[in-house]
Amino acid sequence: MRFGEMVGLTRKDFDFKKNTIRINKTWGYMKRHPEGFGPTKNEQSVRTITMNPTVMAHFKKLFKTMPKIFISWFSIVLPQNTKL
Repeated sequence: MRFGEMVGLTRKDFDFKKNTIRINKTWGYMKRHPEGFGPTKNEQSVRTITMNPTVMAHFKKLFKTMPKIFISWFSIVLPQNTKL
């Protein structure tokens, strides 16, 4: 998995019933790429990765303890109507 694909993952990309992670976007983090979500490097890069159930259990636990915000290298994106 490329770094931009990894930091582009969202909760919706994780399927805990099938133990898979869907790679379908990237996060622009370099000067030559615009900041924010973008397409994968090429069409073949869109894929589903099967993960070990133990690893997925760790992600599930992490998601339960994390607030539902997205933190990138450059910004924090809060859900709509979130008060600080």
